[in-house]
Amino acid sequence: MLNYAKHREELEHRLRDLVELPKEPLFFLTLAGKKLRAEEAHPSSLEEHMSALSKYQSYPANIHRKFYRAELLEDGYPPEVVSAFLGDWLHGEEPYDDYSSFSPLDYASTLNRYLSDLLRKLGWKP
Repeated sequence: MLNYAKHREELEHRLRDLVELPKEPLFFLTLAGKKLRAEEAHPSSLEEHMSALSKYQSYPANIHRKFYRAELLEDGYPPEVVSAFLGDWLHGEEPYDDYSSFSPLDYASTLNRYLSDLLRKLGWKP
């Protein structure tokens, strides 16, 4: 994220006279005629931009969630941690509730181990 923050600062500097960038960290830059437009990235705008690529490949905007769940569970990742990672928990399983026994340190350690393994398996260097 530090590299992205530096990149964004450079963009803000270079584009300051052309367009105001959204406050949100992720955004799209598009040309509307001869005018540059910055648009906050959110699920519907992501779907819109992805549909422009549909002649090449067509996937729903949340395809990564299905991939993560399948890969992590297949690799033996604890289901409750997968659910916490994806924000999918049931009533009574809220990991960040005041009375939860969920340990953020154990979670981060487990997440680091499994996600690093998954990245290596996919050929990325974590």
